[in-house]
Amino acid sequence: MADGIYIGMSGAEARSEQLDAISDALANVQTPGYRATRPAFATILSQAGGVSYAKAVGAGVDTRSGVLQQTGNPLDVVPQNGAWLAVESPSGDVSYTRDGRMSVGEDGQLHVAGGLVLGENGGPIAIPKDTIATISSDGLVMSNGEI
Repeated sequence: MADGIYIGMSGAEARSEQLDAISDALANVQTPGYRATRPAFATILSQAGGVSYAKAVGAGVDTRSGVLQQTGNPLDVVPQNGAWLAVESPSGDVSYTRDGRMSVGEDGQLHVAGGLVLGENGGPIAIPKDTIATISSDGLVMSNGEI
C-alpha cells in the first residue's frame, strides 16, 4: 500500500519539475537570448520491493532559434548552428550567451549582455574611435568596412 503512495508522489514530483520548466519558458518568451531547459525523466527500479518510480534525471538546453526581429542595429547578430558569444563580465569571469544585441561602449569595446564580447583570441573586441562598426554575415567585426 505504501509503495503506491511513493509511486504517485514520484510521478507528481516529476510532473512538478516539468511544469516548472514550462512556466520558466513562458515567463521568458520575450527575453532575447533566453534558452529554455527541457527536463529528462527516467524510471528508477527500487532495490527494495522491485517497484518503479519516476524521477527527473537531468535537463538539457533548447538551442533552437527563437523568433527573429529586425532591429536596424548593424551590430545585432543571431548566432547560428549552435554558436554562442563569449562574454567577459566586469569581474573577469567568462560566460556564454546567444543574446546578440551588441553595442559599442564609451570605452570603445563591443558589449553584450552586460559584459565585453570576446574575439577569437580571447580578448575584448575594440572598435576604433569615430568609426562605424558592422558585423558581416560570417561574424567578422569591421569598422569602416575594414577588419
